[in-house]
Amino acid sequence: MPREVLAIIDVLGNHARTEILRRLARQPMTAVDLADDLGVAHSSVHRNLVQLERHAVAHCQLARHL
Repeated sequence: MPREVLAIIDVLGNHARTEILRRLARQPMTAVDLADDLGVAHSSVHRNLVQLERHAVAHCQLARHL
């Protein structure tokens, strides 16, 4: 099996990442909102979002709050 396919299987096989994707499928959310909703550290959400974006499963965008 190609290395890229194995990497995507690994990314999607993580429970935290699938929960993040479920929430994002319903509506756009900030990393802070995701962390609060999931009851996990913001750094954990950030790490998982980096993995999802690295494998083109999700697209992250910097939100600026005034």
